[in-house]
Amino acid sequence: MRIALVTPYSWTYQGGVNRHVQSLAEEYISRGHFVRVIAPFDPPDRLSKVLHRAPAEAREIPDYLIPVGRTVGINANGAVSNIPIFPSGVTETRRAYGPEPLTRYAADLVVPGQVAAEVALLKALALRYVMSDRDRREQQSRQRELLRELTIALNDRAPKDLEPVFQELWREAPDDAGRLRVVIDQVAALTDAQARRWHRRLVGGEPDPPMMS
Repeated sequence: MRIALVTPYSWTYQGGVNRHVQSLAEEYISRGHFVRVIAPFDPPDRLSKVLHRAPAEAREIPDYLIPVGRTVGINANGAVSNIPIFPSGVTETRRAYGPEPLTRYAADLVVPGQVAAEVALLKALALRYVMSDRDRREQQSRQRELLRELTIALNDRAPKDLEPVFQELWREAPDDAGRLRVVIDQVAALTDAQARRWHRRLVGGEPDPPMMS
């Protein structure tokens, strides 16, 4: 089997997620599978120390690792996440639309060509080695149908069953297309587990769960 494991966390600022990814990769390799891990890799240089306020671990790049650039240490929930950020996208978008606040639908994200190429490569790898699996395609088909049914149910019942922030946006929308856009945004804001619960409630007739704050 050909396996691609993708992680957003720096390979040289190790944490629990990457230790898990490394263990999976080495276990799959020991069983004879072809494995590639796609992850950021910060070299042990001065810039890494500046971006993270601590030196990077001097680690060799294993044969199965495909390094895809640097990360930045970001404080979150009492810990530090060493993840890539997208400053070039912010810069290019501001260059196109100016310094004023970018309100809802007032601008499009401008993606620099090199970043777009990197994203296209990662998507191609995911499509080839992960998403093309027959069982996964069948699972995706079921998930799409669930989301379609949930969107129709919410649209029919809106704004009553939307979260408060989306109820307000729905009422402010100028037309049916705008109101449907709000419903789609509501569905997109749900986690997988929440989408399943909402589907059971609205399409399957289960009792209403507590509304999220």
